[in-house]
Amino acid sequence: MCYNDSSISYTTGSGCDFLLSVQEPPAAPIVILPNPGTDHFTLELPPGAHMIDVFDALGQCMLSERSAGKMTVNTGSLEKGIYLVRVDGTRTARWLKQ
Repeated sequence: MCYNDSSISYTTGSGCDFLLSVQEPPAAPIVILPNPGTDHFTLELPPGAHMIDVFDALGQCMLSERSAGKMTVNTGSLEKGIYLVRVDGTRTARWLKQ
């Protein structure tokens, strides 16, 4: 996306006067194994600090943990059902507890 101002005359290689945004590369998918699972699941994430939240079908946060790359989440206290796993507040994936 660019902004163009016809009242100012100068030449750039892009045809834009000002850059308004930069397209971000797509985020890597969240890998949850096993899925479905029973008492735990393992997340495979890129290296670095991550915030992991697990929500039930009603939107209630059931677990919240910090991670650094690959981690195993203990889900023994959760009831059977479908859960939403959110990473860093933006990326989500579904996980089924049997």
